Amino acid sequence: MIDCGPGRPRSGPQSNQKAGYKTMTEDTLAAKSGTNENTSQGDEKKPATFFLTMDKHVDLALAIVLILFGIFLCVMASTFYMGRVDDFFTAKGMPYATGTFLIICGIILTVLRLASWSEIPGHFVVSEAVKEDEEGYPASWKRAFAIIAASWIALWLWRSLGYVIVTPLFLIAVLWFMGERKWKKIILFSIIFGFASWYLFSQILNFMIPLGVLEPLARSLGFLL
Repeated sequence: MIDCGPGRPRSGPQSNQKAGYKTMTEDTLAAKSGTNENTSQGDEKKPATFFLTMDKHVDLALAIVLILFGIFLCVMASTFYMGRVDDFFTAKGMPYATGTFLIICGIILTVLRLASWSEIPGHFVVSEAVKEDEEGYPASWKRAFAIIAASWIALWLWRSLGYVIVTPLFLIAVLWFMGERKWKKIILFSIIFGFASWYLFSQILNFMIPLGVLEPLARSLGFLL
């Protein structure tokens, strides 16, 4: 055994054994209490909380509406005019695919809702969210409807102003609705995305995208024939 001097602890087999025993004891207590080294003693695991806020009838009705909307898309796609250009996918392809996907999802949701109808007594079912809205970012129906309204306005202005002008303005509005306030980032991203997406679909994939008031300029630059 080595003497470390007065006031200092001695190092040796006995002290190492005591230290090891102390560490093992602390680990054992932590395991039993459900805590670890990185968790404070005040933090304890709480049981999961479920919110019964969704009415069963409304939940089932939404699933049925999803099916009906998918059928609507397929019916509307069947009325689309077929162009003379031979196209494997055609203009009907995407609406058919989307409508079929919505019908399948709606049927699955309807079956699940009916199968679990009697599991919870009463008129309510468990909400999809396991906790309340994130602090500082509450859910807002106004934000959702503002984005929908902006989408309709952008669609209405496509032919007159053109995709390259309308898309950046639409993105700026949406990002502002979502709470973003860094204007330099908003404007730069919106302009780059608007032009890059137009170039990809128009010049590389040969989609017909309206340019509106910029069409004469695009023709003079050789982007349009």
